Amino acid sequence: MVRRSTNSILKEIEEERERRAALTRDDLEREYEAVRLSGYDIGLVLTFQAHLKDSMQIAYHYEVVLKEWKREGMDPDDFEHSFAARRKEGRDFLFPLLDERGEFESVHIAYLIAQSFCREKFCEEEPERERLTPYLLRYAALSEPVLRRKAIIALGWVYAPGRFQEELACLCDHLLKDEDVLCRAWSASALMQLFFHGAPAEAIRECALPSLRLCLEKEKDDFVVGVAIESFQELWGVKLRLSQVAVERRDHDVIEKARKRALKYVNRSFGVDRP
Repeated sequence: MVRRSTNSILKEIEEERERRAALTRDDLEREYEAVRLSGYDIGLVLTFQAHLKDSMQIAYHYEVVLKEWKREGMDPDDFEHSFAARRKEGRDFLFPLLDERGEFESVHIAYLIAQSFCREKFCEEEPERERLTPYLLRYAALSEPVLRRKAIIALGWVYAPGRFQEELACLCDHLLKDEDVLCRAWSASALMQLFFHGAPAEAIRECALPSLRLCLEKEKDDFVVGVAIESFQELWGVKLRLSQVAVERRDHDVIEKARKRALKYVNRSFGVDRP
């Protein structure tokens, strides 16, 4: 077996990068057609994702993402992730579109911008997070539950210090009052996600505890209760013996036992006024 030098490997990598950067719209359109005709073969999809991400054809890349958003039965992860990987370049392209496109597209654009923040160091994009948050707060109030869900999920990825209290108030309100089960569940999850994405745990705990407590007392849906307990475990660093598998399976008995443990912990540790 012939061993290749580091220089030769690096040269090959650079040549491949240059080849992808030079791909034209026609090249990518032919590749996309092959992906569609294959029935979205996973190997072809992954290769096409990489080619899109590394190409200079950002406008066409977005066209593909938009088509996939509208395709029935689409997997939202297939092409969103490759666009989010463009980071600042992608956000600079997307932000102007927020005020130009319709409700469906604008919500998805905001969601895609939020995804790209997950790939950056926290301190580097704070002005952009502050810029995006008012859109997400507005979209979280839309009448269509599917769009509300995306806005609520995205709020969990976008810690904006200047809008932090508004973010927390929005999530707590949806946790308790939203008619859609998944909107309530994703609101509980978003509180935890804010912590994962740079928000101070103590500030989340102070604001969210009354709402989480009331959710644990009153919520009827097992999945919502389970997600709320997961968030509680992470935010307070307590073990309530509830696994993600049990939550995903909606295991009523396991979730109910964890609910009782969570309420016992809250009632023993905190004096909390109801919201």
